[in-house]
Amino acid sequence: MWPLMGDPSTSQTTSDRAFSIEISPISTGMEGDGARSVRTARREATRYAGLAGVSVLVIDDDGHQSRALAELLLDVVGAVTTASDGVEALGCLRDVAPDIVLLDVVIPGLRGPALVHLLREWRPELPIVLVTGLPGFAADVESLRAMPAVGFVTKPIDVEELLEAMGDLLPP
Repeated sequence: MWPLMGDPSTSQTTSDRAFSIEISPISTGMEGDGARSVRTARREATRYAGLAGVSVLVIDDDGHQSRALAELLLDVVGAVTTASDGVEALGCLRDVAPDIVLLDVVIPGLRGPALVHLLREWRPELPIVLVTGLPGFAADVESLRAMPAVGFVTKPIDVEELLEAMGDLLPP
């Protein structure tokens, strides 16, 4: 678990472990001729002022991806905690009580769909954004579309799409 705290007006971070990270266009999904830079995305953070103060749990077994996403989100939200698998995520949910969860569909242990069902038993109203690199949603993931407060974002992650999905799922 890597709890991180941030203030949208600064880029300060703290954690219980030291790490350095470079956010590249590939890791944020902003590639090609029309790519927006990370700095542009950060300047646009005011568009997502409703996310300020929100606590986010990022569940992804790719450590680089989850730390890059956490670093980027810290410019917009209040706090980010990362977990690398379903079991660690359940501990984080108990300890942190996030406002929203970003969940990679394919993780070790409790996979995305199974974890979503457990989350619904524990906190039925908890907004969840499923993140997938799969070209099409598998049948078990597709069935989650009918659930309330569940959104989807595909990899590579488009920052604006992710922030909009988060904003759409959180109460005003």
